[in-house]
Amino acid sequence: MSGQTDLDSIFVKDVIVMSGQTDISPETIITEDLIVLSGQQTISGRVKKDVIVIGGEIDIKSDAIIDGYLLALGGQVTLAGTVNDSVHIFAGQADIKDTAVIKGDLSINAGEISVADDANIVGEKKITTYQNWRNLPNTNLSKFSEPALTYARNARQAFSFYSFLTHLIALLILIKFFSKQINDLVKKGLKTPFNTLGQGLLYLLLIPVMGVLLITTLIGIPLASLTFFTYGVSIYLSSIFTAMAIGQYIKNQKLLKTENKYLYGFLGLVIINLLFSFPFLKGLSKTISLFFGLGIFLTYLKQVFAKKK
Repeated sequence: MSGQTDLDSIFVKDVIVMSGQTDISPETIITEDLIVLSGQQTISGRVKKDVIVIGGEIDIKSDAIIDGYLLALGGQVTLAGTVNDSVHIFAGQADIKDTAVIKGDLSINAGEISVADDANIVGEKKITTYQNWRNLPNTNLSKFSEPALTYARNARQAFSFYSFLTHLIALLILIKFFSKQINDLVKKGLKTPFNTLGQGLLYLLLIPVMGVLLITTLIGIPLASLTFFTYGVSIYLSSIFTAMAIGQYIKNQKLLKTENKYLYGFLGLVIINLLFSFPFLKGLSKTISLFFGLGIFLTYLKQVFAKKK
């Protein structure tokens, strides 16, 4: 949903708010997850499971109750209500009011942070301002002036953040609408990882050759365009498939006491981005992620063509 919306009802499925302004009234009960992608959102009702916020502003009023956890990425977060699990905030601003009740851990990474002394936090509290993140290695930028150096660092940080954000949005959409199909593919990939990597390598090398060959024939030009478009989409999605595989592996190891598919996907994406950030692991991890993700995508294409036959 998007635009200006007032929610006053009982919802028995996930609610996804795309943008705009939404007011979830005290009478509203959402029995599944609430996912907010942007806009200005006010929560006064009850969410039986988890709340995931990506960007925008969210104001959780004192009479709001979240039975699961709260995960907020980007934007501005105000919490005055009750969260019966942990709260994880990675945002520009975070304000925890004195009426807030958090029955799990509180973890905040934000630029501006305010936590009231009277806020009831049962678990551990970890608060960090991200201003220190700007102290990135100078590398080859030391020859520039300080304003240019600061701009370059901030631009690099902003690009990394929005790249992560777009991948996270795509991940949540895939989990929401194609969770079962992708999980089946990921499980097969994890059973034969080397075979999946080999298929990904073949896909990476052969598809461009097929596209070029199609271009040489007049009738094959539209098909070549579709081939290259699919190729580009598959490369973009490859790291997301790999992140879901990492999340599935964590779930299989029973390292966490939860069945939340969104959390496992998010953890996989965080882990893969951390691997990409280490200079000595960046090249290898990106190569493995690309091959594995493309291998999963190729398995999907095989299933599609097999069904058509």
